Amino acid sequence: MGTQMQARRTFLRGSAAAFLGIAGTALLAACGAAGTAPAAAVSTASTGTVSATTATSRAVTSSTSSAVTSATTVASSSTASFVASTTATATGSATKAPATNGITLIAVVRASVNEEKILNEAFSAFEASQPGVTVEVIEAPSGHYDEKTDALLAGGTPPALWFPAQNRGYRYYASRNVLMPLDPYIGRDKYDLSDFFPVAIDFCKWQGKYVAMPIDLYPQFLIYNKTLFQDIGLTAPTSDFADTTWNWNAFLNVCTKLTRNPGQSTAQYGSTHAWSDLRTYSWVYGGDWFEPAAYTSGYPKQFPIDADAAIAGMQFDVDCTYKYHAQPTADEAKALRGSLPSDFHTGRYGMYSASFVPFQSFGTITSFAWGVAAMPAPPNLPRRSTLYPDQWATFNGQQHADQAWQLISYMVSPAGLKIYPTKTGALPSRRSVTTDWKQIVQGYTKLTDADLNTAIAAADHVQVVPSHALVNFGDIYSKGMADTLGKLTANSISASTALATMTPVVQNLMTSAAAG
Repeated sequence: MGTQMQARRTFLRGSAAAFLGIAGTALLAACGAAGTAPAAAVSTASTGTVSATTATSRAVTSSTSSAVTSATTVASSSTASFVASTTATATGSATKAPATNGITLIAVVRASVNEEKILNEAFSAFEASQPGVTVEVIEAPSGHYDEKTDALLAGGTPPALWFPAQNRGYRYYASRNVLMPLDPYIGRDKYDLSDFFPVAIDFCKWQGKYVAMPIDLYPQFLIYNKTLFQDIGLTAPTSDFADTTWNWNAFLNVCTKLTRNPGQSTAQYGSTHAWSDLRTYSWVYGGDWFEPAAYTSGYPKQFPIDADAAIAGMQFDVDCTYKYHAQPTADEAKALRGSLPSDFHTGRYGMYSASFVPFQSFGTITSFAWGVAAMPAPPNLPRRSTLYPDQWATFNGQQHADQAWQLISYMVSPAGLKIYPTKTGALPSRRSVTTDWKQIVQGYTKLTDADLNTAIAAADHVQVVPSHALVNFGDIYSKGMADTLGKLTANSISASTALATMTPVVQNLMTSAAAG
């Protein structure tokens, strides 16, 4: 799937593959890169294409793999000319365009049966509000979304609506100056941004300008087995993210009390895995791989920043498995899981670090009750829990730029967000829509208001992951980190050795990216 696969959403999407097995091993396996390894994306995209029928007259194009591959050959040699020809549209003031009939706007989406109906509902609602405007949906088959995007750019038909459905984040295109700045439209329409979760809207800026608008958020929190806690007489983990007494020492203490007969067929474990994404291992103890400015610029210059914290956090997660036996090895987890959809379905685990991806599957569990709690706090440094956000963007070179903005602004309006992403289960980017989200999610999970409020609160205690924030993280991870982190999680090397091994390689990759 290319070197960018690990750059996006390993953590995400409704595919059961996103949460099978213990988190560290399954995350890598789900990506299909980084040693077999948000997100990158574990997508809901099917392996084939979706039928071209819709509820409206809207055109739906399903691109075959061979066609996309052929078009991408042209795209690779034409992107530079597209950038040059559209640079002039990147600045200036937005002016109201006169009403025009017969306008077609291209929306590129992934070929996903799970999302097709919901997106069509949103597009139909937009069309009803904009007579004469039609949304032409182009569906890219699984694994070819980025290629299809490049082919459209090369062919002079840039999408009016695009989101990072495969491997590349919006910053990949923003760094190439092909996304249309939205500030002129936000200013012209006095578009209110205050309803958005701050972390979501803030991340839509590139070099000080809005070039995207937020769709949804996948924040990290803790899912726990309420029944198991009650049976053992343990107090449930806190839902208060400000409670720093719920730290990793407290987590380990609870894990130890929950663990029974590790390695045996009757085993019970405190947790599936302390941390959900190997790529953000440096965050466990509040450290980081990269300097804070890298998350704004998109290009890191330093690695590592918090070496001691990174080492301590990485080693803690490994020790939970191999030293304290409070988490299973990959083989132990597989043996317990059998044919069940996930480790957590077994009822043999007390805690599970995740986001909303497994909610629909966990909603089918009837043998025990489960809930949502806060992630443990680092011992000293600030909390860094993971966030995987999505955005809508449009490209320079639009024939109908005003209508492209209208489409984006509708999709992120309360009305648009109540359809997509709310009906998919992802947390919408506006606080005002979370009530609608809770009603839908409560229907299939039976979670309490308190549990769902905790999941929502997590969005105020997270940081955008480097796989989404950094333009070249795919290369950094696949070439400089993946193999070494795999050895660390297998307990064949120590965390200090892992960091020492990765550091010179990653530094060289960052230097090359800056020079290029």
